[in-house]
Amino acid sequence: MPLGTAALGSWRDREKHHPLFWLAALAGSGVVVIYSYFCGDRQFSLPDIALFAAMAMASVGYAEGARLGRELGSWQVICWALVFSTPLLIYPVYHAALVHGLHAGFQSWAGFIYAGLGSMFLGYFIWYRGLALGGIARVSQIQLFQPFLAIAFSVVLLREAISPAMLAAALLVCGCVILTKRFATIPPPTAAADFLVE
Repeated sequence: MPLGTAALGSWRDREKHHPLFWLAALAGSGVVVIYSYFCGDRQFSLPDIALFAAMAMASVGYAEGARLGRELGSWQVICWALVFSTPLLIYPVYHAALVHGLHAGFQSWAGFIYAGLGSMFLGYFIWYRGLALGGIARVSQIQLFQPFLAIAFSVVLLREAISPAMLAAALLVCGCVILTKRFATIPPPTAAADFLVE
């Protein structure tokens, strides 16, 4: 997703980045894909194609959400997205509740509420604002840290173990993200100032 978001954001905003930015972004994404492949079942199947399609659609959503965030404001973008998506989600959610019920423990409901209100709602206020202010391509590369942050939290919260390969991959990704910051075009300060005033 970071690579797709950067490519779409650069194309839509007509940003020109140094070739080393694209090389570092490609390398960072490549490290995550290679690590995922070797830590998984080492097969490429239909669910993987569905996952790549979902990532492509999410990249479009991030790039366009950041552009809209400059005009509407970050919190308005995610709120309008929820308004427009609600009619499409009513039937699948209702059907799933009928088939499977709503039986879950406290931890499951707490996790659901946190993911819904924290990560997927309030988190997007900050995410779209950051993308709009810092440049879509430049800021999107921070998302390369997401798999490794998830692993770090799994160690803290679930007491899972960190392997040497995981540590090596995380360090390589960190290096790639630092390089993308160094070689990305920074958006004009006037655009950021206008956005802050709004």
